[in-house]
Amino acid sequence: MIVTSTSPQTTSRLSLYPTDQRHQPKARKVKGKRPKQKSTIEKLGLISLAAAGITMLIDLAPATIATKIQPTDMVASVAKADAALTLDRQFEPTQAFAGNGVTYASDLHSKKHIFATGNFNGTVDIWDSTSGKLQQSHAIHSDAIEDIVLSSNGELLASSSWDNTIHITNLDNRQRGYSLIGHTDDIKALTMSPDDRLVVSGSFDKSAKVWDVQSGKLLHTFEHSHGITSVAISPDGKILASGDRRGKISLWDLDSGLKQATLHGHTRTVWDLVFSPDGTMLLSGNQDKTAILWDLNTLAPVGIFEGHQRAVYAVAFSPDGRTVATGSYDRTVKLWDVTTQQHRQTLEGHKTAIWGVEFDDTGTRLMSSSTDGNIRFWATQ
Repeated sequence: MIVTSTSPQTTSRLSLYPTDQRHQPKARKVKGKRPKQKSTIEKLGLISLAAAGITMLIDLAPATIATKIQPTDMVASVAKADAALTLDRQFEPTQAFAGNGVTYASDLHSKKHIFATGNFNGTVDIWDSTSGKLQQSHAIHSDAIEDIVLSSNGELLASSSWDNTIHITNLDNRQRGYSLIGHTDDIKALTMSPDDRLVVSGSFDKSAKVWDVQSGKLLHTFEHSHGITSVAISPDGKILASGDRRGKISLWDLDSGLKQATLHGHTRTVWDLVFSPDGTMLLSGNQDKTAILWDLNTLAPVGIFEGHQRAVYAVAFSPDGRTVATGSYDRTVKLWDVTTQQHRQTLEGHKTAIWGVEFDDTGTRLMSSSTDGNIRFWATQ
């Protein structure tokens, strides 16, 4: 169903989960059984994105639990529970778009004008971000989808699942693609290299795996002592950073497969990692309520952003590298000045944990996604 209107939509807020559960994946995974399904009314929600014109309401079913919106234009891949997606093209600073599914990841793309949804039943749907029409549907995984990555050119989609596999789908020719098999536990994080040549997966099986996207060949396996919860590739595509449940961050050479360094500073789960635009710094978000800024030349912390009341689940750099954003279980987004390391602003409005933050290409807007099912755009300047 698609409903268009020039006025904001009003919806009731319903909770999908009583508490955020992503940091306790084992509790929700029952061998031989799928998680108990809630009624459609319990799972109904809205995600909203800023674009420019009308308000559009799109029913999405069944449950979706990961979101990707790629950089540079309003291409979105969204994953949350039985939801509705709202595209509001009359963007207002700090405008909140009501909704209430579960969104764990987000990422702002241009060119293709599509968004993808990864669903609780293991399917991926591709939608036109202008008209809201369903373009493609792919039955891919045998269990819930954990994460989605659209390639930088918008032609490929990588998805990971509770079924311990990654799947590569070609969206241009609509081929089902192939699965990457090798992990033995939930795959918590995915990233692609800037040239779309490599996909890297991080899993609770304590390994990060590097795959060739075209051939599906496993190139490297990097081992941690604990489950891996975050991965990121440097802007030049040469270095992989991986973080685990005990606070360890490792740096790896993607060509040789050799470990380059270990960063020590966190003592608990590293939930997110991002390189600065120039590749000289790394930002890490942690269960210990902080985000640490690392100098990759000295391998030492050069700043600690403190102020959240709960775990920091998401981190992002602005395109000019001068501002960082942190999203937290405490339901707030905070903006920080990189040079002075001073807190600039707190953005409030989400009802549950924030799992994704990302600046647009201009750096003037920030997108945040939350397990409350909302995607919000904020004016940052």
